[in-house]
Amino acid sequence: LLAEHDEHRFGEAGNGVEAVNLAGALKPQVVVMDLNMPTMDGIEATRRIKQSSPSIIIIGLSVRNDREAEEAMRQAGASGYLTKESAAEQLHQAICELL
Repeated sequence: LLAEHDEHRFGEAGNGVEAVNLAGALKPQVVVMDLNMPTMDGIEATRRIKQSSPSIIIIGLSVRNDREAEEAMRQAGASGYLTKESAAEQLHQAICELL
């Protein structure tokens, strides 16, 4: 979704444990975190990243468009939440606004 915006560099994790480890190693400004991930879900991964690196901005991303999912991500420390349906149009804008 962000490849056309060359001002961003990317890392990609295949599961929640990898996301936590990668965030710890790379210290990114922003993490786009899928809610549904294998090994460790995005809620727990978000919580762990924010505990070790509170300055990292996390944007939750999910196919779920319900208040409970968004609230769970925000309680874990996410600064924003987008549905995958709207992400194509809104993700770059959300990153720019949060930075």
